[in-house]
Amino acid sequence: MKIAAHCFSWGFPALICLITVLVDHFVSGFDLYEVCMTAKYCFLNHRGRMYFFVAPIMLMMAINIFIFVRVIIVLAKATKNRDGWTDLRQVTVIASITGISWVFGAMTVGGSVGTLVFNYLYIILNSFQGIVIFYFHCFGKPDVRNAWSEKLSTGTSGS
Repeated sequence: MKIAAHCFSWGFPALICLITVLVDHFVSGFDLYEVCMTAKYCFLNHRGRMYFFVAPIMLMMAINIFIFVRVIIVLAKATKNRDGWTDLRQVTVIASITGISWVFGAMTVGGSVGTLVFNYLYIILNSFQGIVIFYFHCFGKPDVRNAWSEKLSTGTSGS
């Protein structure tokens, strides 16, 4: 099972790269050697090549959004009498885990005026992903907070 996962995780992106190079070579006469050796422009500068990069990301985002919506529906049905804070916490953690912030990353590809705004949103939301998960799963739980407050108030040292 582990070997199959490794083969898929390395093979699938390699297959996408191979298809990109082959299609570009046969359609527009793209010469990989010339591009790699002269480095005049980025490999993804051409709009056609960019779609080979964006399409798999969009597919994964669609799957993640579907999973996100399904989990939220299940949580909403299971938790009828909860406060708003608990619901907000659950939505925030699930959105962070499923990578919903990548939606803003996909919006940076167009090159329009709003791209700068989406760049900032994407960078800020992705940089806080780990912090959000850590906070809500560690410091957001009362038992963990109590354990830390006891440890810090007793002043225990390593000696």
